[in-house]
Amino acid sequence: MFPLNRLVYEGATNTKITCESNETFMDWLMIPFTESSSLNYLTTNGVLNPSFNESFVVHHSEGTEAYTLVIVNATLSTSDYATISTAGIYDCVGYDTRQEGAAQLLVIRKHCRNVHIAITKTS
Repeated sequence: MFPLNRLVYEGATNTKITCESNETFMDWLMIPFTESSSLNYLTTNGVLNPSFNESFVVHHSEGTEAYTLVIVNATLSTSDYATISTAGIYDCVGYDTRQEGAAQLLVIRKHCRNVHIAITKTS
């Protein structure tokens, strides 16, 4: 089963994206929306790359077909605690069959200031 797209507010914690498969393990890749659009290999052979330990957690209970990537804190840009923006496209790739599934994580700001909408009447 392919992962579902997610829409969260900036700062949302423990957002989960899950792929279901009977693969030996799943790898996770991510392309952020706001960065240079470079591909980030979050895992190798199902193990989280240590450089992403602050932003992600990988969860798979043995004997289940659910492979979950947890986004610790939804961000729109890098900061002191976030090495990358977590808003982006997430791809899970199966080890045995190389079957892929992708989902988007959209992150929006909770508060917008000085937003003006102009409505014009047409006849």
